[in-house]
Amino acid sequence: MPPILGVIDRTARIYPGLDKIDTSDKLRDLIHANQGGGLFGKIVDGMVSLGAFRVESGDATHLKCSGHAPMTYENFLSEFVGDNAYVLQHVLVNHKDISPYASALATVSMINLVTTDGVFCPQAIIKIPQVSNIAGAFWRSGNLPSEVNVETGMICSIAERAGQEVRFHDEHPAR
Repeated sequence: MPPILGVIDRTARIYPGLDKIDTSDKLRDLIHANQGGGLFGKIVDGMVSLGAFRVESGDATHLKCSGHAPMTYENFLSEFVGDNAYVLQHVLVNHKDISPYASALATVSMINLVTTDGVFCPQAIIKIPQVSNIAGAFWRSGNLPSEVNVETGMICSIAERAGQEVRFHDEHPAR
């Protein structure tokens, strides 16, 4: 997990040990201090990547988020972030063997059951972002969630949305 670089939050809430970004100047300074690779933002209390963003770059007056026109730092805070609080982290990249198949970081979700005998993982899924998606949630059009064999780590089947239906593939549909 990448370290948290800061939290965007314009409320009175405090975040001990973390930089709180509550002004456009603080946001600009954080982006300038972390150029080269981008920043990923996710809502503090969010789920399934709703509201997630990726800052590609920033200059003295504007920042650029993936899929959006450049915007001023103040407009980003007031209109894009709004009343939400966001955790900011460095953008992570995939292993070279996964990169050709994913547009952004592929992540693995595992069900872990803790018993007196230890930890049992009955199921794991790798979420593979596609096209210009910055996160792998299945609701994002084109993404490919895939079952992972928990014993071997091998991908077993790949799911793809096809309207109201789901298609399953033995290998990546674009390969």
